[in-house]
Amino acid sequence: MNTTVLKKFIPKTFNTCLINNNHYLVMENLKYGYERPLSIDIKFGFNTSNKKIMKIKDYNFIQLEIKTLRHLFLDKLMSHSSKFGFRIEGASLDKPIPKNKLMNRNVFKVLYNFFKYDKNNIALNSFISNMQDLIYDVSNNNDFNKFLFVGSSILFTYDASHPEKNNCKLIDFDNTLILDNPNKIEKNKTLVNKTILSFENILNTLEQLKLKI
Repeated sequence: MNTTVLKKFIPKTFNTCLINNNHYLVMENLKYGYERPLSIDIKFGFNTSNKKIMKIKDYNFIQLEIKTLRHLFLDKLMSHSSKFGFRIEGASLDKPIPKNKLMNRNVFKVLYNFFKYDKNNIALNSFISNMQDLIYDVSNNNDFNKFLFVGSSILFTYDASHPEKNNCKLIDFDNTLILDNPNKIEKNKTLVNKTILSFENILNTLEQLKLKI
């Protein structure tokens, strides 16, 4: 299956390693060489749970219902996910904020705090450019219709001492499915369009932030 549409937007992977009889995939350190690494984890998607995926993971009925209700609560009441298609899951800020409070904070205030060391918007401009490339590539490649994302994130990272050192990568694929059935791929297009809309909302937020700074 051709997955090159996402190749430049995900961390590089290397060989596998064996730890306690478990195989792990070795991935690049996105903060390697940074003096003062800062990162913000933005979970994209209007819904961060999917019963189809939970059934594949072999949750029993009670577990499935509990997780569904929990994520419904997270998406609609504790965060902006169901409204904007993304929420801030974690961030490097001067004053740590608990996750449950961070998700419902004013997005612009959190981002403004995150980018306070980014002089001349060097990292911010880079992230805007990366998001534009991501949206263009996935919108013009039918292979993207094969990806069913649930609970994945975009991780923005930059060096507070050298903002020109930065990267923007998709992460957290534990609940991602790659479809190979044509009928399922066709049915997935609605969710794909919502994923792209999530990306567009993140881009618009970054562009608006640039105007406010």
